Amino acid sequence: MEIYIIDTNLIFSAVLRSENPIGQFILSAHQNNIEFYAPEYLNIELERYIPKLIEISEMDEKEVRRIINLLYAKITFIADHLIPFEFYQKAVPLVRDVDMDDLVFVPDSTI
Repeated sequence: MEIYIIDTNLIFSAVLRSENPIGQFILSAHQNNIEFYAPEYLNIELERYIPKLIEISEMDEKEVRRIINLLYAKITFIADHLIPFEFYQKAVPLVRDVDMDDLVFVPDSTI
């Protein structure tokens, strides 16, 4: 079993083009013995981008949310408060100069 931490950028891309390699990789995860995990923060962050997804994709909100739900069904969400504080402390130097919102997506194995 392969395990991946999935972030908002990947879901954003998969919503825009679910037939692209990223979208297909996520949608076929269980067939390929792959598990995806994400912090609950992904839901909050992606929600901010719903208007942009609608605009770029030219889909209506109902269709965008349908695709999001299909993708979310492939992900095990972890409550942000269950991520040990030490992980955040160790991850800060890795994301400080890039995007602090990515802090919750840094897996323990990378720190």
